[in-house]
Amino acid sequence: MVIPIIEKDAIVFLGLLAIGYKNFDTQFIHKDGKPTHSNGLNIFAAIIDNCDGEVIGQKQNHIHAECNPMLHAEQLTLKEAIQRINIKRPRNSDEQSVESYYRDMLFNQPNKTEKIPMGATIYTTLEPCPFCTSALLVTRMSRIVYIIPDTTYGQSFSFLKDKYYSSYNITYENLKIPTYSESKLISNCGAKLKWLLDYVNSYTQIATLYLDDLKEFLQECNAQFLQLTAADLLTEGEDRQNNLNTLLGLQDRLKELYA
Repeated sequence: MVIPIIEKDAIVFLGLLAIGYKNFDTQFIHKDGKPTHSNGLNIFAAIIDNCDGEVIGQKQNHIHAECNPMLHAEQLTLKEAIQRINIKRPRNSDEQSVESYYRDMLFNQPNKTEKIPMGATIYTTLEPCPFCTSALLVTRMSRIVYIIPDTTYGQSFSFLKDKYYSSYNITYENLKIPTYSESKLISNCGAKLKWLLDYVNSYTQIATLYLDDLKEFLQECNAQFLQLTAADLLTEGEDRQNNLNTLLGLQDRLKELYA
């Protein structure tokens, strides 16, 4: 039996890396001797509505293009997702304050059933820094999933969550995908994730630059992701439709980059 959330995790993992290839920003060495980029770091994020699988936000780190250190992938993705949710599930201003809305309805709705998780999940290729972790806690993101641990700027979640947001049910986790599954999609992504993390463990440069040397790997992910169809999903019923929404949503965003 394929667990729906693992299938969704696999879809977003492969999708973010596919987008990473298409939006790849080649590193170069500035005359001051520091590695830099033209648009932004190769760090990508996506926010998925847990209720129906819609991709409500997807952006890349963009600090270099506008010389703005605030334009992290998570921040830009949050901005897009908030705008979408405000349209999709608008606040009833007669019955609900803005504070109640963003604390309980924006990204952290309580579960209506055990089967359907509510709220939203953010996936990011690199563990959030303290700046982005704070923003995700302020917006009460229901689930935060990162692909690559950041040993330089990561690991701030527990401190901030326990001190300021202890009453909220917020999941924070390093992505895990099994390497063996009846689903070829899941086992393929599990093998890719294992290879990527093994590579990261041997990496000696700055953590934020992990993907800079992996363009060929990202290209392979890109080709495989574009070929995925509904037939690759083994979940059933509402779970299958939600995961298909996620797959098609990310594929649409990727295809827009090729247009």
